[in-house]
Amino acid sequence: ANLGALTISGGYIAGNAGVQAGAVYDGSENGFTMTGGTIDAYNHATGADGRTADGILAGNLRGEIILSGDVFIDAGMNLGTDENNMKHIRLKDAIGSGFVLNPPKYEEGAVIAKGWNTHNMDEDDVKKMVIPTDSEGNSWHAVLDGNSAVMKQGASPYKYDGVYLGGGPNPSDKNAGICESADVPAVDKGKGLINKGGTRYIG
Repeated sequence: ANLGALTISGGYIAGNAGVQAGAVYDGSENGFTMTGGTIDAYNHATGADGRTADGILAGNLRGEIILSGDVFIDAGMNLGTDENNMKHIRLKDAIGSGFVLNPPKYEEGAVIAKGWNTHNMDEDDVKKMVIPTDSEGNSWHAVLDGNSAVMKQGASPYKYDGVYLGGGPNPSDKNAGICESADVPAVDKGKGLINKGGTRYIG
């Protein structure tokens, strides 16, 4: 999207490929809003210049990314035009499942999300933000700082009760996540993961 404002209010985005973004390229100054739906891990960016994202790529720092409602983004988001310029996500209210963020630069204290409108962020919000390990294998996670979520190096202290299995379109109402088919023993696998110290499994 390069013109106008893009809004996704539901549905399921999977199995796509693009040079810069696998699912959504947001190049508009008017921003991108997602109020529901899933962008799963089976979307892939094929570019090799570093300015890519399997999920959502923010190509314009003037446009805002606003998330609310039952949103699950299992493919990485890249919110920067380069490593020195990264915008943050605005959370309009508590999101249902969570998202994966691939920051253009790993930096302690960098803001990745802020509460917006009347929403005041809390620990339930930051629990749902996943930051992959950096190029040196260091773990990162989000922590609450006022009404913002900021990056912090180290393993996450949070114990998760949400477990996501596979990337198919069939939701498991007993597992608070997604399973690839009815044949996946979602409940049993979920219990096993939680018993291993509260592991959150995505993908």
